[in-house]
Amino acid sequence: MDADLVVADGLWSATRSVLDPTAPEVRYAGLYSVSGVSEGPDLTPGTFHMVFGRRGTFLCVPAPDGTVWWSAQGPSPESPDPAAVTQDLLAELYGGERMPLALVRAARATTRLYL
Repeated sequence: MDADLVVADGLWSATRSVLDPTAPEVRYAGLYSVSGVSEGPDLTPGTFHMVFGRRGTFLCVPAPDGTVWWSAQGPSPESPDPAAVTQDLLAELYGGERMPLALVRAARATTRLYL
């Protein structure tokens, strides 16, 4: 293959097998991830926050403009239907943890990724 630039756009990229035809097949590993952007609690920009809930992990980084970029990970034996990963499900993962709940509820944009 000849190219000046090759872009592999992630784990599920069609480019992946072209770059390495012998690479193992991608398979679901039992965790899903949902990312979002929220207007959130007053957190210091550039700080990193991580919360380990009873059934999930939540991390966030506040940006200088007051938005908070976050990612929530949860376990599931099978890759869940994207429509099933709701704010209520994420709220259940983090129990009484206030910061994750506030950010999930305040999400103005979410992106679902599956690992």
